[in-house]
Amino acid sequence: MTVKKWIIAGAVLAAVCLLAWFWVSRGPSEAETPSNAASDSSGVSAAVARVKRGNIGDTLTIAGAFKPFQEVDVHAKVSGYVQTMAVDVGDHVKEGGPRTCRRTERR
Repeated sequence: MTVKKWIIAGAVLAAVCLLAWFWVSRGPSEAETPSNAASDSSGVSAAVARVKRGNIGDTLTIAGAFKPFQEVDVHAKVSGYVQTMAVDVGDHVKEGGPRTCRRTERR
């Protein structure tokens, strides 16, 4: 065997021995102890409360102000004023029926 193979074999053997030592030296877990089953039935006390229906809602009022992210000016594509409005919000309309009458000012 070459020196490189001896070094690798020694490192592997050391790692196996180290893992075996950790495995043997660890303490028993709660599941492995034989007294675990007896401790569950030994009368452990716990706080208990009756369940009852109730309202869990709450109100929080905080003073504040809305600030716009961006302000824009909205303008109509045509000039003039609306003289009459033949429909209102929620009215049923038919295609081609009159809706508004616009008066245009010429300069």
